[in-house]
Amino acid sequence: MKSLIKAFTRKVSLFLALAMVISLLSVVPAMAQTTVHITTAQDLVDLANTINSQSAGTSTTPSLGDYYVEIDADINMSGVSNWQGIGVPQSWIGITGTFDGNGHTISGISLTNTQYVGPKGGLFNLVQDITIKDLKVSGSVTSTRFIGGIVGRALGSLTMQNCIADMSLTLNNGASNSIGGLVGQFGSGQTTGGNTTTITNSAALGTFTSNTSSNPVGGLIGHIYSGFNVTVSNSYVAASLNNSGGTTGALVANNASTSLTLTNCYYLSGMSSNIIGTDTGSTSTSSCTSFSAGALTASALNNGGSAWQTKSGVNVFNSYSYPALSWQ
Repeated sequence: MKSLIKAFTRKVSLFLALAMVISLLSVVPAMAQTTVHITTAQDLVDLANTINSQSAGTSTTPSLGDYYVEIDADINMSGVSNWQGIGVPQSWIGITGTFDGNGHTISGISLTNTQYVGPKGGLFNLVQDITIKDLKVSGSVTSTRFIGGIVGRALGSLTMQNCIADMSLTLNNGASNSIGGLVGQFGSGQTTGGNTTTITNSAALGTFTSNTSSNPVGGLIGHIYSGFNVTVSNSYVAASLNNSGGTTGALVANNASTSLTLTNCYYLSGMSSNIIGTDTGSTSTSSCTSFSAGALTASALNNGGSAWQTKSGVNVFNSYSYPALSWQ
């Protein structure tokens, strides 16, 4: 009888110990997302330095800083002499979370890279599972691999809304790279068929130049690898695409995606004879068309439906003759 009581007692003790461990585990907090408010160029440089100094990751497990970033003022980066962007793609270091521009402009970006390393973007070199919204950027990027006006390389899922990039982008070297007015490359996805991107109410302006014919140039996106499902809507390009005899696409340079949907997108006529430069993926287009520069008037756009309603008397960046849309 005593042995039965001892055995029962041991089982009860073991059960209580397990219950205590489980209860302790349930109250252990998850790693919190870091909130950062950016008001100066130095704040942005500090954020980049913090993220870029993380330990290296791998192609299957990138090293990602999880941030909720809010831009609280217009920022002029012209005084930053060696801006290299957020993320170190060749070491699989990047950012995840949310980047909220709050309608502000980050201007004066100047990024020059002469080494044959990872993709470069006006702000981000490597992102994964991120939302970028309500942001305008302007400046220049000169590099040797994939270049994007805002993002160099995107992994996983990306949501971009109400964003404008007014950039001079120059690709000087390398082969099988590309330029995109907003995103240089969607590549190396970690989940087959699970990488979902939505770009809406966004625009790319400026001059995009590849000095190597094997590197295609796209108005919004450079290269989309397989495994990505990309939807672009209510967006436009007013840029000059220059490629020494190579491929250009008014909206996308090179598409090998699992799914690409383009809806209500327009671009300046004469930019390229193709909406997509090279298309080997699954693509659907609807209401995508070109406009001559003189036809980009408020009255013409307002007749095009709600997607193109304009702001009265407002021009994009106050430097172009094109009327700003209501979401700008």
